[in-house]
Amino acid sequence: MNTNDIREMVAKAQIEPAVTALIEISADDDLKQLSLEISRSYKTYKRNCIAGILNNDQQRQEMAIITYGILNLVSEFELSQIRILKDNVGLLKIEVEKSGMPDTKEFVNDLVEIQNGLNDANAAGSKKEIKPQVSEKLKSLHEKLEDPNSKESKIIKNIKEGFKIAGQIISIMKIVFF
Repeated sequence: MNTNDIREMVAKAQIEPAVTALIEISADDDLKQLSLEISRSYKTYKRNCIAGILNNDQQRQEMAIITYGILNLVSEFELSQIRILKDNVGLLKIEVEKSGMPDTKEFVNDLVEIQNGLNDANAAGSKKEIKPQVSEKLKSLHEKLEDPNSKESKIIKNIKEGFKIAGQIISIMKIVFF
């Protein structure tokens, strides 16, 4: 389950599964609490619709508020994950540089490019602001980190914290990007 799946659920008016998915992927207690509040609002909305308390205009307005709340939380979640991803990419870059291993320059340059691109998206306040070339670098990094035979994976194997950092990077990429 990733954030794009949640957006798709909202587009299909699958509110309960979208909120449940958001709660599941969220590690942040505040985000979970806000998701639970939206869930309660949706349940109240459904009860009021069944009871005939809301007219059509009120129903549309309530649903728009709930939908907006979910999409806003998804965007906030993505931004928090982009910040964490940027920090982890920076940590990995530092560890690779400190390792003193040969043939790491291209890998370090890619990490710098990704970190800068994520910084730009964070500053702009949206995942959509990630440039296509940075997205391609992210996808490539993801593939290389998951391929045990790639040069990058072999470099990481020789770094003490490499596996841990790479695992965190992969985890975030799966939730937010892929």
